[in-house]
Amino acid sequence: MQLTRAIPAVWVHTTGTDYNNARAGGYGAFLTDDQQARLERLRQARLLYDGRHREYFLDEGRTQFDFPLVRAGDRQVRMYLTCNVLGLISLKGADLLFGQEPLLVADNAAQQNALARLGERSNLHSLLYACAVDASYEGETFLEACVHEREVHLRQVPADEIFPVGRPGPDSQYNAYARYRIRNAGTDSSPLHLLLEVLYLPGRIERRCYQLDDDGGRREVELSSWIAGTASHDAQSDGTAVSSYSTTPPRQTGVTLAPVTRTGIPFPTITWIPNQLVRCCPVSDYDGAIELQDALNAKNSQVGRVLLKHADPRMVFPEEAFTADGNVRSDHEVFAFSDAKKIPQYITWNAELGHAMADRAFVLNQLLVRTETSPVLLGLKEGAAPDAYRKVRLESFNSLTKAARKAAYWKAGIRRAIAVAQMLENTLPGVRYPQRPIGVTLRDGIPQDDKDTADRLSVLRAAGLISLQRAVEEQLGDPAAVQRELQRLELQAPFTDIPVTSSGTHIPSSGTPGEG
Repeated sequence: MQLTRAIPAVWVHTTGTDYNNARAGGYGAFLTDDQQARLERLRQARLLYDGRHREYFLDEGRTQFDFPLVRAGDRQVRMYLTCNVLGLISLKGADLLFGQEPLLVADNAAQQNALARLGERSNLHSLLYACAVDASYEGETFLEACVHEREVHLRQVPADEIFPVGRPGPDSQYNAYARYRIRNAGTDSSPLHLLLEVLYLPGRIERRCYQLDDDGGRREVELSSWIAGTASHDAQSDGTAVSSYSTTPPRQTGVTLAPVTRTGIPFPTITWIPNQLVRCCPVSDYDGAIELQDALNAKNSQVGRVLLKHADPRMVFPEEAFTADGNVRSDHEVFAFSDAKKIPQYITWNAELGHAMADRAFVLNQLLVRTETSPVLLGLKEGAAPDAYRKVRLESFNSLTKAARKAAYWKAGIRRAIAVAQMLENTLPGVRYPQRPIGVTLRDGIPQDDKDTADRLSVLRAAGLISLQRAVEEQLGDPAAVQRELQRLELQAPFTDIPVTSSGTHIPSSGTPGEG
């Protein structure tokens, strides 16, 4: 039986040397060496995040530990117990960036309304959270602005389908992107592999279709070859920026792919967001932690192997208990003895499990230190649990500072992606509104202590160091809810000692002007 390992998009690859040599000059030969290395990095990162550590460390020969065979019934297998802490680290990192819906604020009502509609159409909070998880282990993520049914949307582009071209510009964005998709337009017995190449450039999107051969060559064919027999939604998922698409087969709708689509904006419709940059290269949260994950898996497996032996230990019997043919009656429940040393007993040894567990805890602690992850966020804190959210924040200092460091890239990326989307929206017929840079506030989702917040705001308000509007904003967070609450306070102002307006301005009730 032939095993095939496939990754979505263009990559059918494994790190085994023989398999790579056999694939040399195959359907991935149109990629450069750097692009192939990038896809291999993504493939390995996905194995780690998905918890497929046996395949990553054992099957592909990366482990630095020995895992002896153990008996499982009538089989012998290598005991390998995975503790996928890396996957938890990716999830918690995304929680600290997008645990709550980010606040996106424009300085005019028309743009704010358009921003709210874009967020609702694109399910922006869930989209950004998913992008943050992927960027954590892949090192980067890509957002695309596109038009669907005459409305602009933001969506994620799989990192293994798209490749930045050139080097980043002064705005930390690339000026061009190449996207590749491969599909078999033939049959399994007679394959016909087609490659769709999409170039995202300032002001336009270019598309070409190629037929691939087994020697790594490619021959350009008509774009209609890609659509033939394919639902138009799949055909248009290359990132069409202006033309709308549907899920009806193209023979009914006549949908085609244009060689060039004019976007009408001076930027590519793709936004690149790195997880973190080191010497201008995107790196994932797993950088430097993979060996520690291997060690943690090894410690788990070692403890499991010891416990397995203790669960089914060998036995020793006195010589008199054996029959003439060398067997022991399995139904014996009582043995006669004259010497206590001849009592049947299990053969066990002192495995020093306390030291093994301490060693495992040390490796786990090193892994958390390396990835700047606070144990309290993963539920691994030993001893007394925090009794207030402020203690959780204090004990999560390392993770919060790491999230703040990554937030610098995310704020810039979100601001750029929304700007591109709103530029694209302003090119649609009948849509016009002023566009200015938006404000982005990321929230980690760790609840605030209500009493501490109320005490702080009360002291600041009494001292005149904070406006009513700012106090309500900190309390509620949602701009729409803030405006509604300020309107309610304005209506109640005649019945209070401190009259206010909807803008949160204090109105002097008596005395000279400015007195209050």
